[in-house]
Amino acid sequence: MGGQIHYLQVNIESLGREGLLLFDFGGIVELIPTLAFGARIFNATATDFHEFEQEYFPVILSAGLTYRPTNQIIINVDLEKMTNRQVNFKCGLEYLLYEKISFRGGFNMHPSAYFFGAGFKAPRIGLDYALSNNYYLGFIHQVTASYVLHR
Repeated sequence: MGGQIHYLQVNIESLGREGLLLFDFGGIVELIPTLAFGARIFNATATDFHEFEQEYFPVILSAGLTYRPTNQIIINVDLEKMTNRQVNFKCGLEYLLYEKISFRGGFNMHPSAYFFGAGFKAPRIGLDYALSNNYYLGFIHQVTASYVLHR
């Protein structure tokens, strides 16, 4: 079980600025050693904009399964429901090579999007690259570098 508090600030030049506090919580339960179930609610209090009358911030419900048939393969499936949108089915696969290098792929149904990635993880350093193809935005590249200060 866990939770988060987010602060989101929006500034629209002609309308002004507004900040929101958003709360989310969720949990994961291991059903059997190779299968886990998780669920999460984002913006659990349905916090909304007050200054911008036509705008809202969605509540997002998601639930999914993680299956680990071997130590090198992880399969994830997820259903996500966002306020005023249809249910989105997501699926992903990760293959871990030599315990340090990983390859990933996945897709969303609504909106249709495909994802590919690779990562490297040393004891204190991590490097990840992701590429997605989104119907509306085209190709999106993302890079993450991480360093663990204390183990």
